[in-house]
Amino acid sequence: MLVLRRQFLENFRKVFLSLPKANLGRALILPFLCMLASSWTQAYMPGGPRNAATVSEETVEVELGGFLEILEDPAGQFSFDQVAIERSVRGWQPNTKDILNLGYSSSVYWLRFAIKNDDTQRLHRILEFGYPLLDEVKIFLQRSHQSDTNALPEPIIFGDIQPFSARSWNHRSFILPVDLFPGETIDVHIRIETNSSIQLPLTLWEQQRFFEVEQYVILAQGIYFGIMMIMMIYNLFLFFSVRENSYLYYIVAVFFILMVQASIRGYCYQFLWPDSPGFHNASIPLFVSLGVAAVAIFSISFLDLKKHNRFFLRLLQAIVFILVVNSLAIPLMGYSFSIQLAIVVGAVFVLFGLAAGLYTWHKGYRPAAYYSWAYFVLFIGTLLIVLSKLGYIPRNYFTENAQQIGSLIEVVILSFALAYKVALLRLEKQQAEAKLKANLESEVQKRTSELNATLNQLELLNHKLARQSREDGLTGALNRRAFEEHLDIEWKRAQRSHSPVGLIIGDIDHFKMINDQHGHLVGDDCLKRVCQVLRNGLKRSGDNLYRFGGEEFALLLPDTDLEGAIIVAERMRQLTADIHMEVSHQVLVTTMSFGVASAVPTSSNSMQDLVFGADQALYRAKEGGRNRVEPTNSIEQPSF
Repeated sequence: MLVLRRQFLENFRKVFLSLPKANLGRALILPFLCMLASSWTQAYMPGGPRNAATVSEETVEVELGGFLEILEDPAGQFSFDQVAIERSVRGWQPNTKDILNLGYSSSVYWLRFAIKNDDTQRLHRILEFGYPLLDEVKIFLQRSHQSDTNALPEPIIFGDIQPFSARSWNHRSFILPVDLFPGETIDVHIRIETNSSIQLPLTLWEQQRFFEVEQYVILAQGIYFGIMMIMMIYNLFLFFSVRENSYLYYIVAVFFILMVQASIRGYCYQFLWPDSPGFHNASIPLFVSLGVAAVAIFSISFLDLKKHNRFFLRLLQAIVFILVVNSLAIPLMGYSFSIQLAIVVGAVFVLFGLAAGLYTWHKGYRPAAYYSWAYFVLFIGTLLIVLSKLGYIPRNYFTENAQQIGSLIEVVILSFALAYKVALLRLEKQQAEAKLKANLESEVQKRTSELNATLNQLELLNHKLARQSREDGLTGALNRRAFEEHLDIEWKRAQRSHSPVGLIIGDIDHFKMINDQHGHLVGDDCLKRVCQVLRNGLKRSGDNLYRFGGEEFALLLPDTDLEGAIIVAERMRQLTADIHMEVSHQVLVTTMSFGVASAVPTSSNSMQDLVFGADQALYRAKEGGRNRVEPTNSIEQPSF
């Protein structure tokens, strides 16, 4: 402690003054006591690093990693007094890397270094702690020009376990402004306690230089995040267009890759949940676990492992299961275990995912070539940043951002891979359809010829059935159903042309007596003879004969007025009167009675009126003595 140093100096003064003034021993012992005082004072003076980082007005940027000394505190029990003043703690080791990287550890670590102003004017500098995931960082500054040498420095506390609003600078990294007086040396001691990886890119910036570099960093990060978001939106539109599930898995994977990078670099804590340090602490293992799981699911879908390789399918499914469980169990397992498990499983996935891509590529699945190159680029980017952290290759902007660059190239290549896969699927579908079409054409032709033959037969049968449904089975004449259909057609046609429609209804005289005396076979023969005579008596192609009832026949005469219809009916009467049938050595003479009607369709009459008029005329012919033609001068209306 500083008090011990002052106490020793006071005792030294008393001992020295007690010696005789002219004593030769006083002169001889003085150099020895001075050396002892220097040694004792040095033993109790603040223990600082052996070398100090010197800055001047021309110095704009200093990487402090090479000036660090490290002390491990496994139990976390050392105080600032012990490590910085009393020097009762041994074991300080020089840092041999440009950037401190101690990995994951449960120990507390102390760091120390010194900054010296080698100029004659006051300097304003910015001390940047470039790893924003440290839980708690305590900084102790001891100035050589400090007026009160007894006072211990107050710790300056940083860390992501505190709300973001507690920071003096609104910046994703931990920023500490430092003023250096002319010729001043500042001894810096840092205590780090964290569950995350212990990394500390430590840089001393000139203020203007810091903001200049910051602009380029923000620009580069903006380009990265902008491209990633564009790829997400673009492939989202493609998913809605082609409905290929691989696009959806790709979008989810890109989203989590984006969140991992944004969280590691401190953007999520700065802009999305600045007042939720608890969630921020869990977000890194959560996003890493879900991100790797999403990429694994995408790999299963894109490489079609269900078809190509069951071993890699089961392996990647197991990886997905472990990562999902890990993401759900973060509150139980803690940050350190969860993030290390996610990183280890993620590394295993990168190796086996690349192996799965190379295997399916070797088996002839061409989209796997894009997939393999994408994961190879990501693997190289990850390898470069690991080698840089371990000090095997120089640290520069490229190696520091190699993983981010690799992930960007990977996402772009996979986007092209998806487009190629969809195009290939469409081509294979077209080829399969063409082959199927070629195979089906001959079968279709064969079936078509058979079907045509069957249809022709069915058509003939349909015509036959249709005709049979409209023909009288005994006489071969059209039946009552056909009469009603034809009358409706002719009536409507006559309405349009204002032409007359003629109708004749004839009845065989005394037909019941023929049936009763000679039997139904003779009656049937009589009907056939009458039908044949009536059909032969028609002169126009548009006139038709119908069997209207039992022994009644009707003749429909289009474009025929009443006078013309009477002429036709009279001719039919004469023809039927000439029918002579020999039955049981008797000659039967057949006669018929006819009722005639004709009408031009108007709004005041109808088809039923025409039929009713002809039927009433037939009734009068029967009443008037039979074997005669009875016309109707006007369409008579039904009396009911």
